[in-house]
Amino acid sequence: MVGITAYKEDQQSREKARHLQGIVQANLVNFVAPALIKAEHQAAMLKVTQHSLADVQNVAVLLAPLFSYKKNGRYNEEKAVLQRVSMTGAQMDRVFSLIFNDKLDDRDDRPLVYPGHLLTSPSVDLQASGSFLWKKAALFRRSRTNEANQLSGKDMIIMEQVGESVLPGSTSVEMATTVKGAMKWAQIGADAAMKLLHALLESRFVHQ
Repeated sequence: MVGITAYKEDQQSREKARHLQGIVQANLVNFVAPALIKAEHQAAMLKVTQHSLADVQNVAVLLAPLFSYKKNGRYNEEKAVLQRVSMTGAQMDRVFSLIFNDKLDDRDDRPLVYPGHLLTSPSVDLQASGSFLWKKAALFRRSRTNEANQLSGKDMIIMEQVGESVLPGSTSVEMATTVKGAMKWAQIGADAAMKLLHALLESRFVHQ
């Protein structure tokens, strides 16, 4: 909570400057694999997003849950996350798809389409026509990205848990250097991230 309070104070101190300079925020909220994110960290992520969307010109890109360790668990994961998002008051009816061009390995069970929601301030619909900054952005108009390259497992980052009491996940060298499960699904890769960013900026900023 200390970090959230510091963030709020920093944002408030810069609010007037942002409006004068035309600076806006676009947040990426990755909930593809909720099992990787502790409950208190999920709450902090949504709190920061809620505070950001208090500015009608800010936007958040939410990648919806796709992975669950429980059989048929994706629905419950998605329902739980979307319920928490709805409690922030954000406008979340706009959806989009992050699209990958092909699988690097036919045995890979990651889908080629990652669904998401475009989160905006609840006050957006009350704005005068054309005044919403992101209205002409390609991601809002087309509801999809251009096709991205799927990230190979060998290029992924292995997230480590540190601490004196933390035991290694495996004594096998091969297992210790293999990214799989939730960690594999959650890493979309640099190319996909750039496709998302470009879809937000295309038409609205790049070509003006």
